[in-house]
Amino acid sequence: SSQARSSLLESDEDENSSALEESVGSLQRAFHNIKTAKEIQNAVEPILNVKFRNPLILLQAMTHPSFFQSRLPSNERLAFLGDKFLSYTVASHLYRTYPSLTPLLLTE
Repeated sequence: SSQARSSLLESDEDENSSALEESVGSLQRAFHNIKTAKEIQNAVEPILNVKFRNPLILLQAMTHPSFFQSRLPSNERLAFLGDKFLSYTVASHLYRTYPSLTPLLLTE
């Protein structure tokens, strides 16, 4: 029924929200008093379960443009690249998965 489906969706949203809050809390605790790219790498890798080859790229990805005191490049260029990669990936998937759709429908 639609009520059962709605209840399941709310349950998933609650679990996702809790997991997100836990991850944000972990990151906030991990970043307290961090000063170097290597310290950021050491804090982030266990939380994300990912190994970064270049801690400077990680530092750049996490540097907001408003952080004007830093001489590091901000994350804007990486965000641009990520946006384009995501757009390409989605477009490619839709193009291959739905070969009969018109460009208008693929765009929507």
